[in-house]
Amino acid sequence: MKIIIIVVIIAIIFMVIMTDIEKERRLFIKAYAFPDSLHEKVKYHYPHLNDEQLSRVMEGLRATLSTPSLMTLSIPSQVVYVVLQEFMLNATDDELRKLRLRLGRSMPSKLTSPSAQTEDGMNHAWELCCQLETIDATNPARLPLLFALDAELDIPDGFRYSLDDCVKRYREYLDSRTEI
Repeated sequence: MKIIIIVVIIAIIFMVIMTDIEKERRLFIKAYAFPDSLHEKVKYHYPHLNDEQLSRVMEGLRATLSTPSLMTLSIPSQVVYVVLQEFMLNATDDELRKLRLRLGRSMPSKLTSPSAQTEDGMNHAWELCCQLETIDATNPARLPLLFALDAELDIPDGFRYSLDDCVKRYREYLDSRTEI
């Protein structure tokens, strides 16, 4: 009985510590000022973007970095994928540590061949993006930022999503999970 109580206490302490770490990470992301050089790198890839549009890209990056399970996420925006890669390649080890990021596992949604992992990643991204923006994932009134950004900014190599297609894919995903 004592062992069970000790295990429960350790689990509760662990959960409190992890919650505090996640809060600290989110506060760091919210307050972080992206370097001007990052704006310049995005402008290099997409010279048609103005300052206001670059700010929207940084909003998308901030939303991506705010997502707790970033490393399993299929990033639905090409421009955010580009800026994320530039950020991760140029961030200091301390910044990456504070963000709890590792290089290499995030992938843009349509650059890989269709697979269950990519579909799961896209559906997971849909859920997380909707949660982040308090959008009902099964009955949304609009696309979340990361799904709308490439079309909004007319990114030439960007991804285009329709609200109807995203909702249909997500509902099919939910149905397939309940059939198991």
